[in-house]
Amino acid sequence: MIPLACGNGPKQTPDSTSTSPPDQIVPTTKQGLRRDDTAAEPRFLYDENAIKKGFHAAITTPLISKGKVVGTFSLRSHRIAAFGDREQAILERLASQIAPAIENSQLYLQLQERTAELTRASNAKTEFLSHMSHELRTPLNSALGFAQLLKESSFGPLSTRQYRFVQNIISSGRRLLGLINDVINISKIEQRTIQLEVSLFDVGDYRRETV
Repeated sequence: MIPLACGNGPKQTPDSTSTSPPDQIVPTTKQGLRRDDTAAEPRFLYDENAIKKGFHAAITTPLISKGKVVGTFSLRSHRIAAFGDREQAILERLASQIAPAIENSQLYLQLQERTAELTRASNAKTEFLSHMSHELRTPLNSALGFAQLLKESSFGPLSTRQYRFVQNIISSGRRLLGLINDVINISKIEQRTIQLEVSLFDVGDYRRETV
């Protein structure tokens, strides 16, 4: 006697003359299927290899977990009428224990795939933010450098109004540069490449910048 585990097949309506295999019929009916001699049953003629090997008796039961069929469990024998009520009851008890384990393994694989997808998405986001931040920081540093030259009257003296405008440009640019650096640091934290540095700072400076 050789045990066989079969997966789900497409749903089909069972009848006495159907040639559909048991692993297609059983998931539809959610009931076990037992035959004394498969060679004499039209619905079992699909498996010519099994008939050539001399299999006769066959029994198939659904693997049901939380009302959902997750597969089928089958046994075959070379003897005619090898399976009775006792063997069917044993197979059904085994199926009731196997089904939750199969469903849990499927859920675990799905969780692993989902976790891998989220990890790839997170890495892509981090890489994008890092590149974007660097692309923004380069021209911003150039703009701040020219504004600083204007403030220092490197191209000639500024009026009071012009000086105030340049000062606003520098102040806003430095604030934006700080935000960009924060984004870069967040990307480094997510990539675990940042190195922390301990230093003293004036809380008042940060308070004045945010008020």
